Amino acid sequence: MNGSKTMNPGDRFFADISVLASTIVYENPLVIRERVNHHWKMHFVELFECWNDYLKKKSTQAFILCDKEKDAKLIVIAFRGTQPFESDDYITDVDFSWYDYPQMGKVHFGFLEALGLANRSNRSNDKKFSCHLDPDNQGHSIGGAYNVLHKKLKELLEAHKNAKFIVTGHSLGGALAVLFTAMLFVNDEKLLENLLAIYTFGQPRVGDKTFADFMNRKLNLNQDLSRYFRIVYSNDLIPRIPFEDVIFMYKDFGACLYYNSFYSLKKLAETPNRNFSPVFFIQIKIVALWELLQCLVLHYREGKEFKETKVSIFCRILGVLSPGILIPGLSAHSPVNYINAVGLGPAILNPNLARLEN
Repeated sequence: MNGSKTMNPGDRFFADISVLASTIVYENPLVIRERVNHHWKMHFVELFECWNDYLKKKSTQAFILCDKEKDAKLIVIAFRGTQPFESDDYITDVDFSWYDYPQMGKVHFGFLEALGLANRSNRSNDKKFSCHLDPDNQGHSIGGAYNVLHKKLKELLEAHKNAKFIVTGHSLGGALAVLFTAMLFVNDEKLLENLLAIYTFGQPRVGDKTFADFMNRKLNLNQDLSRYFRIVYSNDLIPRIPFEDVIFMYKDFGACLYYNSFYSLKKLAETPNRNFSPVFFIQIKIVALWELLQCLVLHYREGKEFKETKVSIFCRILGVLSPGILIPGLSAHSPVNYINAVGLGPAILNPNLARLEN
């Protein structure tokens, strides 16, 4: 980071570090530490394996980094998304049930469980799901992601008086980043004075319209003072679920920062093809074919850092050859697309963002 007196959350530097952190969190701890300390020249703080009381195991992962070890100006919390071969993550993702949280509306129950704030197995006499905070780390929720990360964030902000923090994640990690921040608004709003931005990449929907209104109000999104960057790439399936319709009633909030397959950025009121309709079958297939061809030549045009792995290329081939639209929607969800989009996109993601004093 430079010595500027202002920090613009829309600067591509913050998008870059967010998407890289959201991607590296899928790796093992040694790789994460090596990449942060020696490649990025930043300071790796800690990797957290957090308890999910419903699954009775540590299934939620996040790590924290600072821009430097002493007198840091930036703290980044990155949540891990869905692992391709991790069934517990899919259990969390596909549970579309609600918990009606009085302060902020209805939210995705599986995401609450992943943060260690709920357990559907514990039912009260009126048969409603139980949802609880445990600020003192007592009982079954000890080690839950919200409690652990909240405590560590407070410690870091006390140690680094001039620091701002970013919460980020890809896929499920993006949903947890949003819900973690929402719970801070409910329980420790003073901490949010140090929030620089939330960056999410391919994030599924988290709550209903009441939740959306709550987050719009708390983040001042209706006044174009955005601290929330909901980045969606092309035909990525995941940001379009759970559905925003009269049955599921999930709702996006904030503007959609939409990158098309040419990595051109548009700020939109909502995600195009918001419920991933099969009406767009031909268009999605054509785009998938273009993305496959583009990935084979992109590194020649833009540099070797844009060369894709054989696994990534294979996934794109599956997207083209599959008979339906789900596979190309999932291949578009790859973190590679988001790294490319941010790296090749504009230097400022939103020119109307307020500048925050350091």
